[in-house]
Parts: sequence; C-alpha cells; structure tokens
Amino acid sequence: DLIYYRYSDTKYRIIVNASNIDKDFKWFSEHIGKKDVKLTNLSATRCRLAFQGPKAISIMQTLVDADLSLVKRFYFKECNLKGVPIFLTRTGYTGEDGCELSCDKKDIKKVWQAIVGAGVQPIGLGARDSLRLEPCLSLYGHEINDHITPIEAGIGWAVKEKEGIDYIGKAVLMKQKKEGTDRVSVGLNLKDSNGVIREHYPLFDGDKEIGHVTSGGWATTLKKSVGMGLVKKEYSKIGTEFQVDIRGKKVNVVVVPKPFYKSPSFK
Repeated sequence: DLIYYRYSDTKYRIIVNASNIDKDFKWFSEHIGKKDVKLTNLSATRCRLAFQGPKAISIMQTLVDADLSLVKRFYFKECNLKGVPIFLTRTGYTGEDGCELSCDKKDIKKVWQAIVGAGVQPIGLGARDSLRLEPCLSLYGHEINDHITPIEAGIGWAVKEKEGIDYIGKAVLMKQKKEGTDRVSVGLNLKDSNGVIREHYPLFDGDKEIGHVTSGGWATTLKKSVGMGLVKKEYSKIGTEFQVDIRGKKVNVVVVPKPFYKSPSFK
C-alpha cells in the first residue's frame, strides 16, 4: 500500500508503508531497467505524522499558512506549519477526515509540540488500527500481501484496465475481475458471544477450515468485536454463518456488509 503524489509529469513523491521501505525501494530499483528515472530514498531524513478526526482540518488550518479548503482529498500542498516547511496531504487511514504531513526529521519535535499544543491528544498504532478496521480499510500484511491479490482483498477499484497500457500482473488481475476469485474478503460479526475476533484466527464450517481472519479487534465506536476474513467464495454471501476458533473454542460468526462504520463527518 503506497500513494504516488504527482508534482508534474516528470516528478513524483511516493509514500510507502513504513515496514516496506527497503523492500519497495529495491523493487522500484530493479524494475527501472533502461528508463530515464532517478530514484532517491528520503525515508531516513523525514518524519511523518497522521492528524485525523472530525476537527482535524479546522485545527490544522490554525497552524499552517495555506488554505486547506483548496486541498482536495488525495491532493497535497507544500506549506509551512509554524514556520516549518511541511508536505501536507489530504489522506489518512482512519476512516475520518484529516491530513498526513511529513517534514525534515530535525523539525519533527517542533511540529509535534505545535499540534499537541493546539489541544489534541496523541494516539498510538493500536488505536489507529481499530479506527482503520471500522471502515474496513485494507492493511499490508493483513488483507493484502504478496499472496493475496487486490481482487481477492475487495479493492478492485484500485486496479484499472487502462486500455493500451500494460503492467505487471495485468492479465491475471483482469481475468480475476471478470471471472471472480476462489477467495473473497468479508466482514464478520460475532453471532452470540462476548469474545473478540483476532487476526490469524482460523474460520470453520464444522470441521472444515474455510479461511482465516485477516484483521480483528474491538471497535470502540461500535462497542463490539468486528473482523475481516478471507474465506472461500461460497461462504461470502451476506448472512452466511460459520465459526471462528477463538483459543480452541469455536464461536459462531456471521458475514455482514462492509464497511462496519461510515463517519458522518467524513466527506
């Protein structure tokens, strides 16, 4: 999971999953071939923060020297936060409105203090993970990895046919889009238990294993346990019931629509 930000037809910034920095840089480098491309890894010199929530943009507007109402979703703006140059993007992975920003690592303390000083509280990745789970946002190493295609993961919207343009894996992905896949990503709720669905828990139809939980946990907004699972296609219909193995005990779950939650403040 990564995002390209286009400055022009010849200059791009790529923000990658932090756990994949070296892996992604190596992949890009190996596939440049004879193309006239210069690739620079800035990761060790930059820091990145996510600022998310219903009031994120209004608060951020008090800190920066740019009109954020002009920055659309998935667009970016180079501006200053309390005098510090930042790269601000209208992106995030919490299902809420907000932005993500990066700066030179020597400036991160000043940026952090300015944001916290605006009256907000920091959260960790555990909280972020629960917030991305509620809107069913796929995460690398969970819903997507080297062995799960975007079609199986339910994010086929990110894979375009692009007539006249070829790319690695296109034939397989277009075939899957047309014909479907043997495995499908589904939303899961516990049927009648107070347990918690966790990643890697196996899913069963009786004694037959039919898939596994890719992400799971307690949804604070919904006050219940939710999960996403990768299951055989025949078990993907809404309302289908089967079991999840929670520490050796099989508990009934039901397939429900995704996402579990849509924020009324997110536009």
